[in-house]
Amino acid sequence: MLRPEEMTRIDVVVLQGDLRAAVTELGRLGCTHLMPACSAESGDLLEAVDTADRRAESEMLLGRVIALQEPLGLKPEPDGKYERAFPLAEIRRGIGALEGRVGKLREERDKAVQMAGNLRRQEEDLESLAPLPAEAFAPDRLSFVTMRVGWLRLDQVNQLAREADFAVVVPLDRRDDRELVAAIVSRKKRFALQTALEKLGFARQEPPDTGGADPAVALQKHRESRLALLKKIEEIDSKLRGIADSVGREIAGYRNSLETEIALYRAMAQFGKTHFTCVAAGWVPTSDAPRLRDRLLAVTAGRAMVRMHRVSFGDASQAAIPVKARLNPFFKPFRILVSNFGLPTYGEIDPTPFVAISFLVLFGLMFGDLGQGAVLVVLGIFLRWKGDKEFIRDFGFILVAAGISAMIFGSFLYGSVFGKEGVLHVEGLTLDPMKDVTRLFAIAVISGIVLLSAGVILNVVNRFGRRRFYQGTLDKFGLVGLIFYWGMLASAILLTVFGGAPSWLILIVVGVPLILIFLSEPLHFLFSKKPSGEGGGLITTIMEALVAVLETVIAYLANTASFLRVAGFALAHAGLCYAIWKMYESIDMPAIQWPVVVLGNILVIALEGLVASIQCMRLQYYEFFGKFFRGEGKAFKPFRIKAGPGRQAGSDT
Repeated sequence: MLRPEEMTRIDVVVLQGDLRAAVTELGRLGCTHLMPACSAESGDLLEAVDTADRRAESEMLLGRVIALQEPLGLKPEPDGKYERAFPLAEIRRGIGALEGRVGKLREERDKAVQMAGNLRRQEEDLESLAPLPAEAFAPDRLSFVTMRVGWLRLDQVNQLAREADFAVVVPLDRRDDRELVAAIVSRKKRFALQTALEKLGFARQEPPDTGGADPAVALQKHRESRLALLKKIEEIDSKLRGIADSVGREIAGYRNSLETEIALYRAMAQFGKTHFTCVAAGWVPTSDAPRLRDRLLAVTAGRAMVRMHRVSFGDASQAAIPVKARLNPFFKPFRILVSNFGLPTYGEIDPTPFVAISFLVLFGLMFGDLGQGAVLVVLGIFLRWKGDKEFIRDFGFILVAAGISAMIFGSFLYGSVFGKEGVLHVEGLTLDPMKDVTRLFAIAVISGIVLLSAGVILNVVNRFGRRRFYQGTLDKFGLVGLIFYWGMLASAILLTVFGGAPSWLILIVVGVPLILIFLSEPLHFLFSKKPSGEGGGLITTIMEALVAVLETVIAYLANTASFLRVAGFALAHAGLCYAIWKMYESIDMPAIQWPVVVLGNILVIALEGLVASIQCMRLQYYEFFGKFFRGEGKAFKPFRIKAGPGRQAGSDT
């Protein structure tokens, strides 16, 4: 669980005629991380397998299939369970026939949708003008009155009524800060009306194209035309649904076959070739290596050579070896917290279990509350249950675990329920964050000491596992550094509790480790026999050693002090909750009291929950990971395909 799966290097040689069968079997097994076979090591012996043209054709066909699925409302089926694989020739013929049928229907539908949209926009204009007769836009047809139809700002409508009190102003429609009005006067007053309208910035309404009919009549005709178009659109949609029902499964099979074909070509591009053979290289978990060898020999009828080299964790040059984690179901979701920083290299201890435990402890210390933690649990269960992506489901699990941690710390350490301190009490354990500040800070520092010590121990284990005993022993984050750290802490405790510590003890547990850390660089310089001028010389090395000693003292002190933020944010959480309940007590109206408590708790859960999570990860990334973890590992990404039964996906044979 703490180390990744052991890997085996494989080199495969097959005849060119067996290449497709071998690659397909590798994809079906899904346990091989392929590497480019043509590298500096192979020199000019191998030539890359060229699949660019065939892959481009498959990608073009896949684009056409996706373009067919979208108008038919079809979604890809991720399971890949199809009756057979479709050869490319059949896919070409099938797509061509379907594109003609679907394309014609889509063209008719798009044209109908556009026409219906235009009619709807015209209807919106006519709805405003429906109360008016056609003569409103034909002044010559009115014998005794003059009518002007147009737009004014809202504040100008009343001004028009005041300045042109001889006119009848009829409001017709309102849009944003403008109003459509009809101003009616006798023909004798038409020039006075025109002057008043121009003064107010009147915007004339263009006459609608009604063919001389009243706007109400034209509106009815537009509605009838649009309804006919909507009916036509529904008929076309019905035909498209019929096509989707009849050939949807077949189109999904096309897509699956093409995606498989493209994946095969990408994998083949990793191969190298000679005149008769093809060569592949990659990594496979040691537990899967025998099965992979047997299957390759079976599909090629024994015409394959599989060479395997098992790589133990202590071997050198492990940076390029991909890492496949081995985590139990509880720790697996927490892998996202580690992968955001990086991955462990092959042979390194996976920090995920330590991150999971320390994250939950630190979060509980900063956000301890029974009620608020229960809310996080409910929210996490919802995300875990309803999440459509693995990331969301993992986040939901972390939220559930963090909520449970907050409930435990809230019940036993703080006795807090929805921010109300002292509701629960465990004798000798429960504390009041606002009063027991010293005790709270001590707990925060102790948690930091434990986590920092674990980081140094993991660094020692990793260095020793790589047979770097010198660095694992004399490094500032090695055995000597750990002895110094513990000795410094022990001396501080003795000075605080007993008022002093024996000088010889301080010399042994603090002075000697610092001397060894100081000597580590000069000794390494002398025994490594570096050429003159390389590394800056002995004087430079001594200066670097002095700096290393100073860095060691500062690093351990600063990293330990950094955990005081845990207590600080616990106090901030308690202070916000205290303020909420003080507001509750100061309000005499129950109808307002409880909404204040509810909204206040929602604010605390959202704000303090986010802050506590960020601080937990900050302490992990800077204080904990800084001791042993660089995140330079490479993820294990096996080549997989979803080929169905029958012939190999996409083949023309």
